[in-house]
Amino acid sequence: VEVMRKEFDRRRKYMYERICNMPLVSAVKPQGAFYVFVDIEDVVKKTYKGEVVGSAARFADIMINDFNVALIPCEDFGVTNHVRLSYAISMEQIEKGLDRIEACLNELK
Repeated sequence: VEVMRKEFDRRRKYMYERICNMPLVSAVKPQGAFYVFVDIEDVVKKTYKGEVVGSAARFADIMINDFNVALIPCEDFGVTNHVRLSYAISMEQIEKGLDRIEACLNELK
């Protein structure tokens, strides 16, 4: 159990630090569970392929359809302009997913 706790803690820290270094997004450091809630308030104001992103749900659609990243819009959790990312996956998948998120953020106008 301790080995897994340490591994999830490593993934949590890595994901949080990567997000903090990305443009247009921020996050509060998670203290438990297996999720990072990402504030995308600045993202929804930007355009992608000529259209305003507009919502977390639209950002999630862009990410899954154009960047092969699954993330969860948080409107159903009562938090607008936020998405949820899980770190209960492999470090390799976390790295690839965060690379793709960052690529998307860099394309926004």
